[in-house]
Amino acid sequence: MNAPHQPKLHYDDLDDALSDLVQALGGFKKVGPRLWPGLPQDDAAQRLRHCLNKSRREKLDHHETVQLLGWGRELDFHGAKHFVDDATGYERSTPLNPKDQELKAVAAVQAAAEALKAAPAALERSHVMQQAGGLRAIK
Repeated sequence: MNAPHQPKLHYDDLDDALSDLVQALGGFKKVGPRLWPGLPQDDAAQRLRHCLNKSRREKLDHHETVQLLGWGRELDFHGAKHFVDDATGYERSTPLNPKDQELKAVAAVQAAAEALKAAPAALERSHVMQQAGGLRAIK
């Protein structure tokens, strides 16, 4: 089994960092078609090469860049993400633990279910108070 691709110690720019990420993900011929599944493999690979070449006009859009960073996270390769952190003055972060994400999602679903369960009674109380407020004794 091959050793995982290690991030470089220094990147010149974001294109350099993303190119290293592409290599970690298996190279241009593998990643290009993932980004643009409607293109033939060689065309998608060439498009990606052009997008990451600073002397070319073609560039990745922000959605494609975020997609690449997400695939890097799945691979546990954070070089490009850390380049962005360093370049923008943020502290380098660590990925969320999938189990923690699951627990947080379960808690949110449970809270929403409890709120939904309580809503009909709250609505009924509101209607009763509105009706009671509308009735006045006549003297």
